[in-house]
Amino acid sequence: MLRRIQNPQIEPVSADELAAYLRLDPEAQGEEQTLLALLLTAAREFVEEYTCRSLITQKWQYYVQNAYGVHLRDLPRPPVQTVEERTADYIVYTAGYGDVPESVPAPIRNAIMQYAAFLYENRGDINAEPPQAVLDLLKPYVVRKL
Repeated sequence: MLRRIQNPQIEPVSADELAAYLRLDPEAQGEEQTLLALLLTAAREFVEEYTCRSLITQKWQYYVQNAYGVHLRDLPRPPVQTVEERTADYIVYTAGYGDVPESVPAPIRNAIMQYAAFLYENRGDINAEPPQAVLDLLKPYVVRKL
């Protein structure tokens, strides 16, 4: 079982970057900031689920039988930065590309921006599938299960 015990402190794309991408009127941006922030969080969470990766630094606790036998490369939600604790039953580790948005690969940041823009433009459409362009950008980053 995997449990996130510390969320990322920032998003890989800022609300201001998304507002500029959407070409929102600077006068109206203030009213939309909360919505844009929510959409960026949703987009980041989608990307993390789709790729099985951690983007911005976050902490995980992985419960597994014989945690001493688990190699770092086999921990879920890479890239692994550090292991803080390892017992017979679980491993606590930090994962993610880094603490700043620029540490996340540009194609992933682009996919987040495109997906957040898609969510913005399709508000209320609960059946909307992610655009193929977003999935294509993420394809090289998907962690393959062996």
